[in-house]
Amino acid sequence: MKKLLILSFILISTILIAEPVELTITPPRVVYNYFYPAYIDPENPQNQPILFWVEAINNTEEDISNYEIIFNLTWRDYDLVTNVIVKPNDVGPYWILLAGGKFRLNSQDIIVSGEYNNFCAEGFEFDDIMDNCPEFEDLVLRLGYFPDGDYVMTIQMFESDRMELSAPATFTFSVITPTAISLISPGNPMGLGPVSISDRYPIFLWFSNLTEFTLKIYECISMESSPEEIEMQSDLILEENITNSIVFSYPTDAYPLRYGKVYAWQVSSDIITPMKSKEEEIKSSMYLFTLSEEEFGNQEEQILINFLTQLNIEGLDELILLLEKGYSCEKLVWEGREISVNELNDILEKVISGEKKVKSVLID
Repeated sequence: MKKLLILSFILISTILIAEPVELTITPPRVVYNYFYPAYIDPENPQNQPILFWVEAINNTEEDISNYEIIFNLTWRDYDLVTNVIVKPNDVGPYWILLAGGKFRLNSQDIIVSGEYNNFCAEGFEFDDIMDNCPEFEDLVLRLGYFPDGDYVMTIQMFESDRMELSAPATFTFSVITPTAISLISPGNPMGLGPVSISDRYPIFLWFSNLTEFTLKIYECISMESSPEEIEMQSDLILEENITNSIVFSYPTDAYPLRYGKVYAWQVSSDIITPMKSKEEEIKSSMYLFTLSEEEFGNQEEQILINFLTQLNIEGLDELILLLEKGYSCEKLVWEGREISVNELNDILEKVISGEKKVKSVLID
């Protein structure tokens, strides 16, 4: 009997502590490559892009009118905005949340200063964000945009006496400043001549911290001297959209690569910002390769050559020349341990991101 009484008490307690209002944010998380201060300017909410939508559902049988929204914004371990109070205007459509009803509002309604449209905020200005975190301010002034990292906005609804009406809901936008797209294999950069390969279905490998790519492969009609000429004068034989990968295997059902022909390939990616319009595109250089019936057994050395061309250290020209003349590399050693050629891409990622730095390359 005691077990039944305890169980009943727990169930009743759960019902009693349920939040009257359910808040849902859509989308809960997005990633941008650039985020400019104007995107979060509370003095001009009408000019802000819409970052998210909030849906509020009244789960009670009574209308809710005496409420306020409080939000906080953090970056990494820093508090950028703390307990900003936003209230609905008493003449707007959000003044009353009807019993059993719901409404939707967006980031423009919440990130405001003074009285704008449907909501008003108490003395919130963009300068507050800068003043609260000197480290953040220094980076914004130096870069011109928000520095990399996760920005977490927490939103919660309260009654005017600060009794909770909802559980906190969060929206996170991550800023990842794009790096250049570096091609690794197959091929050589323009100006060095095409690399001969024997694989009719080659694997294309590149590096970037971006996630959405467009790969284009051209069959060169003649030896054009620039990527622009190749785009305009050569035949585009494959265009592929690739997500969350920096490796692509040439499809067996695609246009067949032909022996003796020279091919150029390039990878590009759109820059992502909160604005709907396409702002910018990043393109890699172009690499050239040719398909030969002769067997080229050591494709790994070509990957090594392309890896070395990404580094900016003394003695690389001589080393690359030795490899191109036929000298073989029997063993690779990185930070005291032997590695495979396939691990070079992970190392290159650390080098380009600044996590690692190559001071020299030694030949034993």
